[in-house]
Amino acid sequence: LGTILGCAIKEQVKKEDRKPGRERAYAILISEAAFLIWKIRCEWRIEHEQEEEKAHTAVEIENRWRAMMDALINFDYLSTNTERYGSKATEKTLVEATWGNLLEEHSKKIKIRSRARV
Repeated sequence: LGTILGCAIKEQVKKEDRKPGRERAYAILISEAAFLIWKIRCEWRIEHEQEEEKAHTAVEIENRWRAMMDALINFDYLSTNTERYGSKATEKTLVEATWGNLLEEHSKKIKIRSRARV
């Protein structure tokens, strides 16, 4: 519980040793995972009245996680647009440091999807 509640607290390290992308990714992943767990638990307990047959499958949970992270990375990537958001835009270097190779894979997926829609 402490890890979840304190996920956004910065590590106490020297400024030159900090890794903002890594810290940001950790905070995002932990908080989003906790939120998804909470949502799935509430759906099962409240909507499905704890019926074992209606419990979420591992595949369903994984698909929801991937969709949630896909949307989050997409939003993060789009938030770097300085023309649209001006000084409030997220720094592109921070987004790249946060998501690393995932951003590269994500942008390839976006290009593939956009070609398929045309």
